[in-house]
Amino acid sequence: MNTDPIQLRTKSPLLYGTCLLGGLHITPSLHGSQTHQALYRHVHGLLGQTHLSSVSSLDTIQSMLILSMWDLRPTLGHEHGNSWLLSGTAGMRVMMTTSFEQLLKSNNSNGGEEARAQELMRTWNLICLCQLQ
Repeated sequence: MNTDPIQLRTKSPLLYGTCLLGGLHITPSLHGSQTHQALYRHVHGLLGQTHLSSVSSLDTIQSMLILSMWDLRPTLGHEHGNSWLLSGTAGMRVMMTTSFEQLLKSNNSNGGEEARAQELMRTWNLICLCQLQ
């Protein structure tokens, strides 16, 4: 994926919002602010929409992993999600949409397909690690 923030915001608003949440979470003056709370509600809504969708992009799966690894909630209130369940959902989405046999064959293909295959394998490894924690 291109690292241009404008393209990221339009192509994958969930990943973009998740990254912004991470930044707000580590900024003491913004953690828990109205901005943090509003962005969290927005990202939580986008995450809910992805759960209803039958297809998940790699960007969506990576967002699920970020949200499952770090508690990006603005407050320490009621638990809104189970990180193990969220990483399991990401794993299920990868298993449903990926032919791992084809990934292994893509090592002999062009650079773009190989880069995507490597990114998908890294994501799969992260999912497995999330499930083990």
